[in-house]
Amino acid sequence: QEALSTENILEVFDNKLNLTPGQRDKIRPIIESLSTALTSTIDIWVSQGYVNLDEFGKQLVPLKKDLEIQLKNVLDSRQFKDIKGLLSRLEDNATEIIRYAVVKHISVRLGITPEQLTQIWPSLREHMIDLSGLLQDFVAGSGKSFEKFEGDYEKINTVLFERLKGVLDSDQLNKLTILQREILDRIRTRNFTGRRLENGPEG
Repeated sequence: QEALSTENILEVFDNKLNLTPGQRDKIRPIIESLSTALTSTIDIWVSQGYVNLDEFGKQLVPLKKDLEIQLKNVLDSRQFKDIKGLLSRLEDNATEIIRYAVVKHISVRLGITPEQLTQIWPSLREHMIDLSGLLQDFVAGSGKSFEKFEGDYEKINTVLFERLKGVLDSDQLNKLTILQREILDRIRTRNFTGRRLENGPEG
């Protein structure tokens, strides 16, 4: 939330675009709306315990288009040329923030200590990237069945458990197993029963 705060985003824009005081005042409410929308979208995915990057990207499209339209009335032509690069950077940062926020959410549920979190963060981050890849492959119209997806999902879970079992205790690993089953159920509901979410995931 801090990284996507109005002040932080505004500072990034200011550093890149060299805003005038008048432009900064006009852009502030635009950035406030963007910050609120991004934070709300991220909170929804965090509550799911995973992120589908295809869906997340689609959710950002109207936000970015609306932002461009509003900023075009405030910025000069030179500044506006730099907007697309800034928005791409913002999207990349938001994706990384989701991954970290999901891991923090999981760590609370599993009772993971700060020391354990430091050790397992790289493995959990890689796991989320692998899961996003699986989702992108299946949602892209590959025609594969849920059973095939479930098999691939279990494979990346096995890899994750091998990496974590030396750090987490048996109770934490059992909680992680339960959590992974819940995530699989959400994915089944979202992607394999014909239900499409236009405004965000459902649980």
